[in-house]
Amino acid sequence: MIFNKQKRGINQYIATVLLIGFVVLIILIIMLWGRNIYQERTEKEGALAEKALQCTSVSISVNLVGGNIEVTNTGSVPLDGLVLREEAGVTRLSNIYTTIDIGSSFTLSKSNVGCNVDGSEPTTPGQLCSNVGNLKIFPALQPAGRGAPLVSCTSQVSEVTLG
Repeated sequence: MIFNKQKRGINQYIATVLLIGFVVLIILIIMLWGRNIYQERTEKEGALAEKALQCTSVSISVNLVGGNIEVTNTGSVPLDGLVLREEAGVTRLSNIYTTIDIGSSFTLSKSNVGCNVDGSEPTTPGQLCSNVGNLKIFPALQPAGRGAPLVSCTSQVSEVTLG
């Protein structure tokens, strides 16, 4: 076997410069990606905090009308929904995404479906479990943006006991 001794590998200085350049490029990519994630998270947290501050302008009244529960927006801002906590043998949390303008009402009614441990529950928004005992109603606001969660105004909770 004959080896050609004329062939030489890459110069070690060039290899070092290429390696350092590659590492710097990877670090820059990670920094830009991390900055975007941090910026998005900050914007989302700011929007949630802003809606939480608006909860001071939220107020609801709850009335029983013919077996149904009527929730009226008596505050100075429109509501973006309601968060319900039903206790019917099991505790069920549900979000109702609906706009309730100032002075307008939304009606909650009992369904024919009882909520059990096996997971059965009503599927129509605004319908309660037929075996609901206690109901807590939290007015909620929603920040702008696709998929933004409801921010419940916990200081404005209304509790209803049903038989």
